[in-house]
Amino acid sequence: MVEQDVELARAVIQEDEVINDLRFAIEEACFTLLATQQPAASDLRTVVTALNIITDLERMGDYAKGIGQIVDPHRGRGRDAALTKDTAHGHLGL
Repeated sequence: MVEQDVELARAVIQEDEVINDLRFAIEEACFTLLATQQPAASDLRTVVTALNIITDLERMGDYAKGIGQIVDPHRGRGRDAALTKDTAHGHLGL
């Protein structure tokens, strides 16, 4: 964001869809494993942990995409619009 690397921003925006697809594929595999294998306690904790991790990673991808949209004015609001003060709410309009 500081360097305003538009090419990198566009790559991040494009790859967000890949991250989303991977999240849903891993999630589906975990649910299939739970339904068909009925894992024991330690294995169950591993699967549940994987589900939590993929949700967090997907959210980080969404945040990165949002930053990319700020950097690339053709894909989002643009940096200047993102940093304007929202006078109705008294905070930055991010």
